[in-house]
Parts: sequence; C-alpha cells; structure tokens
Amino acid sequence: MASGTNAMESGAVTASVRQVFGEYVANVIAGNADLWLTLWDAQAVQLPPDAPMVVGKDTLARKVKAGFAPGVYDDMKITIQEVKTSGELAFARGVYTTTVSKSAGGGGVDGKFLTVFKTPDRWFLEDLPRLLQFERPPSQMNSFRRG
Repeated sequence: MASGTNAMESGAVTASVRQVFGEYVANVIAGNADLWLTLWDAQAVQLPPDAPMVVGKDTLARKVKAGFAPGVYDDMKITIQEVKTSGELAFARGVYTTTVSKSAGGGGVDGKFLTVFKTPDRWFLEDLPRLLQFERPPSQMNSFRRG
C-alpha cells in the first residue's frame, strides 16, 4: 500500500471481513438460517457448482432453510489468505475445513472460496461463487448468501 491511511483502511476491512466470516461460521454450526441470512445482500448471487445460479436473498432463503439445521456441522474453520478492496467492494479468498457431525453422516470437507463483500454501512456477502464449494461434495448441499 502506498500510504499509511490505505494500509489502515485495508486492515479495518480485513477485520470486518473476519468478523463477517466469524458470524457465518457461528450461524452454520448453530444451524441458524435466519441469522445466517442477515449476512447476505438482498441482491445476492450464488454460483453453486453444477447447478443453476441462485439469484436474490429470497431465493437463497428458500434453498437454505430446507437443509439448515443445528447439529449438521461440529466444526468449521475459515482461513482468509487475501483481502483486496476496490471502492465499495472487498474480495476475500481462502480455504475452509468443516467437520460434519456423525448424526449428519460424519466426515469432513475441505474447500476453497472467493467471496465479494460490499459496503458502505456494513460489509455484506455480495457475490459468492460458493463459500462451501466442496472439493468432494457431500450427498446434500445447501446454498448460502447475505443481505
């Protein structure tokens, strides 16, 4: 970064992105679809692999609520590898791991993500090629978004 102000702003954005991902993980583990959906923008677009786009928070809510439940995931960790900003957008990429509960089939899933956030008032998940874009998809997958 060229200036201290930009570096400080970048640090603040990264902290905000970490906070959103922290809420994301907490709500996935708790199975709280309603709170999880508050993380998504109203015009959310999700691009799940081998499936049609999910456009709009309302559509996302219908898809997610069918399979969102407490006890599906025992653990989820998101590792942010990079955050870049451009105006009112921030782009975060990284990797994640999940541990699926034994009652939900057990096992774990590792994957990668690219998430676009938007602001000005609060960072929202804006465009997600799928945070849970599984390398080895489980038999049932949900779609996710914020608004």
